Amino acid sequence: MSEYDPFLAPAKAELRRRLHQEAKSLGLTARAIDVLVARAAIVTNVRARQILCTSSDPDDFVRFVVCGCVIVRCKIGRSILIVRFLGPGRFFCVPPTRRRDGGYICEFVAHDEPVVALLTRAHLQEALATLPPSGSAQLTSAAWRDAFRLALDKAALLRMPLRARLIPELRRLVRHFGRRVEAGWTIELDLTHQLLADLVGASRAQVTKALAPLKKAGLVRQTGRRFFVSDRMVDGPAPTGGPTTPTTAACAA
Repeated sequence: MSEYDPFLAPAKAELRRRLHQEAKSLGLTARAIDVLVARAAIVTNVRARQILCTSSDPDDFVRFVVCGCVIVRCKIGRSILIVRFLGPGRFFCVPPTRRRDGGYICEFVAHDEPVVALLTRAHLQEALATLPPSGSAQLTSAAWRDAFRLALDKAALLRMPLRARLIPELRRLVRHFGRRVEAGWTIELDLTHQLLADLVGASRAQVTKALAPLKKAGLVRQTGRRFFVSDRMVDGPAPTGGPTTPTTAACAA
């Protein structure tokens, strides 16, 4: 007889809440949510900086961020490039980025101490079978889209000048992790200049230099490892060569 896990029931309840919260964007119905919650294994003892999976692992599982944050990063030789920070409500799975010569590898790493739901692909297929075709297509896209599209998005962004890379990434962090405060947003993640450097494909010194004029203009403030981004930067036009980013209203959604 297995021991009672005091963290399992709350984690399952939070998984259900997150799935209901994201039901429209994921194409989920109440029945599909019941299947996913019943079949999911909950991983609650994840440590910060723990590697959850890599592109050299078997790709039989799909994972869902219940709480906390997971970093998607690529190791290219001795360099590390952060592709994205994944927050609650996001699926992730091993992407097809494996290279036989070992040139690079994709990793999913715990940023803080996230709670992650683990599903086999058979479990996901069971949920898909309960959905109409439109919902099935939505869930399939959500479950696998990051694996196929994030690296392409990052590759496009890296062709831009540093400032044009940094500002869209800060806006993206606001959109996914921002908490509304007076005249702006606090990014609810522990961030360092090195993490930002890994995110934009630059050195820490380059990022510190690029942040200086933004801080001087009052567009960005830093207190410890928390960053404040002003409404003026979130609502402003994208830098030259940069993609269009959502407005403050979209960030709050």
